[in-house]
Amino acid sequence: MISLYAFYPETRTLVLRTPEFDVDSFPTLGKEIVAQLGCRILEQQQDSDMHLWLLDFKGTHLMLKSEGYSQSCWLEALSKEDEEVLMFLANWLK
Repeated sequence: MISLYAFYPETRTLVLRTPEFDVDSFPTLGKEIVAQLGCRILEQQQDSDMHLWLLDFKGTHLMLKSEGYSQSCWLEALSKEDEEVLMFLANWLK
């Protein structure tokens, strides 16, 4: 189960509190995050230590990012117009 760790409206970033993961185990956790949020995965990319997933949340595109070394996971709104959706998710995850 994920929850809100921090919300930074100035950068349109919502940091998630998640179970421990690494770059290899993130796909399983990422699918759990997507299911919990009710999103749909549009695209996925994996770099050496980072996963980047483009998500659709009820018509709004969000970027789910994770970094294995720091075990950080966050959502980013892609445009200023999508800030309200991120605020909604931040309140919902509290």
